[in-house]
Amino acid sequence: YPDKLRKCKEQQDEKKEGAISTEIGGKTSASDDALNIQMQIYESWFPPIRSVLKVLSKIFRVVEPKVFEDIALSSIQSCARSLKEGSTYIEKRNGQLHSDLFLVKHLL
Repeated sequence: YPDKLRKCKEQQDEKKEGAISTEIGGKTSASDDALNIQMQIYESWFPPIRSVLKVLSKIFRVVEPKVFEDIALSSIQSCARSLKEGSTYIEKRNGQLHSDLFLVKHLL
């Protein structure tokens, strides 16, 4: 996962360079910039979290509130277990510091 974050950072840097050249050549809209920033945030999320939040956002207004609470609770618990497993994997490969940073990033 740290490699994925590095790749994401490189892509962000490339997009910034492209945005600078676009700004020199023409105007970019504020909504395009906001959308790009939001997409970069989603791309950096741990995949299980990204998937669960995407599904929960789609069913939020479709199902009864009590049903949604049940689904959300079990989904978030699964995400927490997945984060813990990911943290354990990162700890084995890259050490405690990277493991802790991974958890902090995704739990905030």
